[in-house]
Amino acid sequence: MPATAALIGGGVNLVGGLIKGIVGGGQRRRGRNLLNSLQYPTESIPQEEYQNQQLAQQQAASGLPSEQYNNAMRDIQRQQMTAIRNAHDRRGGLGLISTIQQGSNDATNNLNAQDASLRLQNQRNLMNVNNQLAGWKDKVWQNNVLNKYNRDYAYGMGLVGMGNQNFIGGVDQALSGVGQGIYGATMNPNKLLPQYIY
Repeated sequence: MPATAALIGGGVNLVGGLIKGIVGGGQRRRGRNLLNSLQYPTESIPQEEYQNQQLAQQQAASGLPSEQYNNAMRDIQRQQMTAIRNAHDRRGGLGLISTIQQGSNDATNNLNAQDASLRLQNQRNLMNVNNQLAGWKDKVWQNNVLNKYNRDYAYGMGLVGMGNQNFIGGVDQALSGVGQGIYGATMNPNKLLPQYIY
């Protein structure tokens, strides 16, 4: 009876070990497939940073809107013409021409300074907006791409580790079952083994 129990126990361990080994092999295969399918995410410099660079290079190209600038220049010219007309009506009007011209030059210089100042202000504002957008893109990339990759990578490595552990455990259990069966067979060789072995 103990020999039969040992054989049955050995058979059960052998079958259990085989099942565990098959499950472990499947886990390892799934883990390796997952790891092989993962593509490491790469990040490039956000396009907005390039736009900031281009805008910085083009700062001299824009300022006040052209219509606003042209209207201001027409106003300066109108005031200049009005002042020149009024100067002709007075005595010593020619002496006022240089003063009128200086006033027009000062007004034009002020307009150009406002244009340059507004141009810089607009460019800096757009650069700040682009930097904020680039920051958001980086956060989205971290959350949607990198974190998902890291999570899948850890899961794949876990599957491979569990598969290795189950496979080795299955082989160990199967070998134990074979050993248990051999032990049971040797306990009462006359009942279990054919006579020609002896």
